[in-house]
Amino acid sequence: MHPMDQIVNAYDVRGEQLDAATVTALAAAFADVVASAYQAVVVGHDMRTTSADLVDAAVAALTARGMDVLRLGLCSTDELYYACGVRALPGLMVTAGNHPASFNGLKLCGPRATPVDEDTGLYQVAAIA
Repeated sequence: MHPMDQIVNAYDVRGEQLDAATVTALAAAFADVVASAYQAVVVGHDMRTTSADLVDAAVAALTARGMDVLRLGLCSTDELYYACGVRALPGLMVTAGNHPASFNGLKLCGPRATPVDEDTGLYQVAAIA
């Protein structure tokens, strides 16, 4: 089993083994697969102690791909979706929702908060990462 298979689900990425290197690879692939037609990506994170470092890794990967990043900072997933809707931009949220504090994850969305899931590019992002 490939390590990505352990953390990539049908609709998001979650797991205890999510680290900065993995987030860097996923964010770069997200920029190539989903966000390449846009100049910017909205990024937010939850309150987990690991989230700020993972956001830094994601932002570095996105900017390395030529993306401008609108950092929301600490916010809810709904706030990220709202910003993506209002600005018509794709987004990346570092969160593991209601999973234990030892987990972290990514929720990805297209412009106007359209889902990025198994049917709309998530598995392609994982394969490239």
